[in-house]
Amino acid sequence: MYKEYNADFDLFKFRKQISPKDEVDLIIKKALQSYFDQGVDAFCTALKVSGILIGDNLSLKNKFLVRLSDEIERIGSKKDIHFWNEFKRKVLLINKFENQFFSYRDSFFANNLTKQEINGELLVVAAEVYMNILAVPFSENVRIINGNDTIENRMNIYDAFIGFVSHVIKYFIKQEVLFKTSSKIYSESDIDTASKHFIFDAQWDDLMDIKEFFCFSDISIKEEANEFYVEIADQKFDKSVLISNFREKKLYG
Repeated sequence: MYKEYNADFDLFKFRKQISPKDEVDLIIKKALQSYFDQGVDAFCTALKVSGILIGDNLSLKNKFLVRLSDEIERIGSKKDIHFWNEFKRKVLLINKFENQFFSYRDSFFANNLTKQEINGELLVVAAEVYMNILAVPFSENVRIINGNDTIENRMNIYDAFIGFVSHVIKYFIKQEVLFKTSSKIYSESDIDTASKHFIFDAQWDDLMDIKEFFCFSDISIKEEANEFYVEIADQKFDKSVLISNFREKKLYG
């Protein structure tokens, strides 16, 4: 167990040092100062923990990446440039992965239109239908694809599903979607389509874990035939880091 404070993964320290809320030129200046003061390794750590290169507003963050890359290639040693290029490759793949998630999700709902608009009530109905199925541990409708088929794992699926429902509901509330009761009767196809939001939230949760592992430790990531392959550098260490640091998982999309 890691008892000592590890400043290398202090989220608040790095976000105070390099904040996404700063002006672009100031962000570049602060980031480069950390490179001059501490070297390329600490420079890249500060960038990934601060969150200015991955996540929201990818077009702006790609501009940061281009400007920083230009500077490192201009002033860095061959060793530093090699280190930076590998870091940049991972950042670009993570951002591409996130973009593809949004594209696939949007494409799915565009090609699977519901007869009635997906509103708060339909989401609640869909959640109730699947929660009733998952609440029965021995249900034949529940299949364990990864892992052992045990009562514990079946109940874990139910608990996880409640979390996904909560995330999706919060997301739709934030989008100002109405949640009100009515006497509408929804078709099975509409319920099934609406329920896919919960599946996508599970995938979003996995993507957020990948980003956290990258920010607080390291990952290996590659893309082959439009498939992304990710490995965690040190899962035991990473889990300790994630538990001991402030976690900031964003809502579903």
